[in-house]
Amino acid sequence: MLPDTAMVLTDSQSQQKHQARSDQSGHFTFATLTGGDYVLSVDRMGFELTQGRLSLGAGQNREILRATVSRRR
Repeated sequence: MLPDTAMVLTDSQSQQKHQARSDQSGHFTFATLTGGDYVLSVDRMGFELTQGRLSLGAGQNREILRATVSRRR
């Protein structure tokens, strides 16, 4: 993962957005989410905007181990 990178998690149903920024190790946390379907957007200067879908159950924690981003050309 990329350090100091903007992350936006959007609820697919309500379109509510939750924002976070990865730390120097590339780790990030979104707290107090409800169960549902989300789109995770990762944006960093010099890279293509990357989006991925994920589903969370009520009370579920999810660890994302790998995301792929591409350098802008």
